[in-house]
Amino acid sequence: MKRPLGILCLAALLAACGSNQKPVDDVQVADPAGAENAANAERNKNRQRQYFVQGKNLYATYCQNCHQPDGSGLGALYPPLKDSDYLPNHQAEVACGIKHGMMGPLMVNGTEYNQVMVGQTNLTNLEIAEIMTYVYTEFGDQEVLIDVKTVDKYMADCTGMVNFNKE
Repeated sequence: MKRPLGILCLAALLAACGSNQKPVDDVQVADPAGAENAANAERNKNRQRQYFVQGKNLYATYCQNCHQPDGSGLGALYPPLKDSDYLPNHQAEVACGIKHGMMGPLMVNGTEYNQVMVGQTNLTNLEIAEIMTYVYTEFGDQEVLIDVKTVDKYMADCTGMVNFNKE
């Protein structure tokens, strides 16, 4: 009598274990491209943070005397970087201007500025990329990575001081 009861218990146990199995169609397959994309995104985020920190230090050394620590500019002399309507569509000119300087009238947020910006010819393209990453992130209120390859391309097209005097 014990034997049929044991067989009955064993059958019930096997039936209970089998009922929780998922059909083969529901099995999640690892997405190698998704994992690679996530890893690349994490690397870019870390690189953005590194550029930002280095750029903040370089900005303090080379830019903040005129553009101020908070990016507000210096009255009617030097334009603001914070919430600037000029920066978003002029990355190439900004990169070239950091390296070689700028001159001529420039409109920023409806105000005309006409002071010469001295170029920082001693800065490398990497340092310019770091400054730009800091400026565009800190004062543009969006997390941006402007990498050295992008600045390399801008510099290849840069012919010297950015001159806004259109004659």
